[in-house]
Amino acid sequence: MGECGSRAEVPFFAEGIAYGDGRTVNEWIIPLRILPPGRGRALDLGCGDGGGRRALEEKGYSWVGMDVRRDGGVSVVADAHRLPFKDGVFDVVYSLQVFEHLSRPWDAAAEVTRVLKPGGLFCGGVAALEPFHHSYFNYTHWGLESILRQAGLVPRRIEPGANAFLVILHHLVDGAGPQLSPVIARMTVRPLLWMLRLLGTGFILLRYGRGSTQRRQIDSYFAKFPLRFAGHLHFLAEKGNGPVAAGARKSAPPPRAPEARKRG
Repeated sequence: MGECGSRAEVPFFAEGIAYGDGRTVNEWIIPLRILPPGRGRALDLGCGDGGGRRALEEKGYSWVGMDVRRDGGVSVVADAHRLPFKDGVFDVVYSLQVFEHLSRPWDAAAEVTRVLKPGGLFCGGVAALEPFHHSYFNYTHWGLESILRQAGLVPRRIEPGANAFLVILHHLVDGAGPQLSPVIARMTVRPLLWMLRLLGTGFILLRYGRGSTQRRQIDSYFAKFPLRFAGHLHFLAEKGNGPVAAGARKSAPPPRAPEARKRG
């Protein structure tokens, strides 16, 4: 009982983290949109065929591509769990849909922190409600925040990428053929959510009135919907001074032990 009660007191949103604009995303978007322009070296961790190179260079960074096998323009072949770089040599580390494929993502996150300069940025995307695709982990926004903080990174933004319905449709219908999933998602998901909210709000207004707590619960539910049903999560974190940093999640305090009786 105590465990369940303390869990309910942990806030859904943590202080100091931006969670996006509250909309459900029915299209493919990349995390680089939340990385600010800058200068210096950027490590593209798990770069594949180098698809992120142009976007990183357009933002002003010098690209270094790393993957476990040589493909396309890979600069360095290495394992993400043990990066072959000196401490503090990168201004940015970028990782697109890589950390769900790592068997020890906490070790890889610690390595990211090590190779970043003080104040350096870690930007990327991970799987949330995505079907198995040779992956070890799926992340919630709480789990992602926890891994980043334990590595000494300060999460600045955790936002939903493509919603779960679009990602699942992609696995079901796209295959090697035309990309039909975004079209189907735009035609079905948004109208369905709009209808659910309209019906739910209408029922609450008719039964309980405009100022009721039930009305606020409806608003709260749909405010959390994009994160709860995200297929991908995008993040931006900064190298801080340790795992406990400003803006850390305010968890419920542990229960106090009963005081011993004073002997008279």
